[in-house]
Amino acid sequence: MPYPVAKLPYGLRCRFHDLAAPLERYNLQIAAGNAAICPPMQTIEKCKIFTLLCENGVTTLYHRNGSSDPDKLMVLNENSLVCGNHFSFFKASVDYLTSTILQQILMKPNLLDLSMCDFSNNFLTTLRPFVVDCTRLQININSSVSFNDLVTTFPRLDKLIIRVSPHLPRTWLTELLQFSGRLTFLQFNMCSGIFNNVTCDELVTFLKAQKRGFRLVLDSLSITPEKRKTPTVG
Repeated sequence: MPYPVAKLPYGLRCRFHDLAAPLERYNLQIAAGNAAICPPMQTIEKCKIFTLLCENGVTTLYHRNGSSDPDKLMVLNENSLVCGNHFSFFKASVDYLTSTILQQILMKPNLLDLSMCDFSNNFLTTLRPFVVDCTRLQININSSVSFNDLVTTFPRLDKLIIRVSPHLPRTWLTELLQFSGRLTFLQFNMCSGIFNNVTCDELVTFLKAQKRGFRLVLDSLSITPEKRKTPTVG
């Protein structure tokens, strides 16, 4: 909703610009409904795919315009603001989410990829303001994760892909019921033994709770040999 920023004194508007981070300046322009409200105008550079590598206390930003393109280091100056719809976080924890780089990124992720990240409640709570509109999520889990927290962090999630995880909670199927009626696609890649603690009745209940057209995709490595046997009817 536009706010009457234009009614504020010109000098005050310019002071807002001087004090704000690039993302804050851009949001101020949107709130005012006029890009020229707090001169100079905050511009934005668009790119398709961004990767944030979080390592040794440093967050490094890479970008590319196609899935087959090589990653290129993105150098930002103090007034840079970038925007994209595909973001990957690699080895991120809550401490990295305070990086000033995140104040120079307008995240509108259709697809978010979290690989080897923290996945604690604190991490997901801090991440939420940046990704609340995300509809597609891919996660590579190297630590425990609560699907209850995922439900809260990604309220608009439509597609979920979980890769290479020996750390799924035993109650994953029950927790994912909270997504019922929202997900259209759920995939497990190389998640060993996910059905070890799931009964047929629980799986049928889960599938019946989903919307029409819902797809559940599993690879053979996600199912133990005894679970791969063809069921008999008798």
